[in-house]
Amino acid sequence: VPVAVALTRKISGKEQKVIILGDADFMSNAEVTRYTPNNVNSNFVIRVFKWFSDGEYPVSAKKEDPIDTKITVTRSQINWQKGFFLGFFPLALTLVGGIILIRRKRN
Repeated sequence: VPVAVALTRKISGKEQKVIILGDADFMSNAEVTRYTPNNVNSNFVIRVFKWFSDGEYPVSAKKEDPIDTKITVTRSQINWQKGFFLGFFPLALTLVGGIILIRRKRN
């Protein structure tokens, strides 16, 4: 029974790569940093990333600077939203739930 399968296919001149694994947490911090004779997860993870990036390794995870760095909501609007979502909305939800329960109990 295979534990991992690597698949490739060509779509519109581009190569698509997929890996199907039998373990979901093989690249978790706990698994990668555990050094026992039977554990080679860190080496496997490095090779998987190298395969996905066509040998262009290490992979750069740098992101572009965000363009939306300003808060355009005033303090009074924030307080209004806070009151709505922490006060009115839960109260309305409770009332609607209560009405539904009362109507069901009558039948």
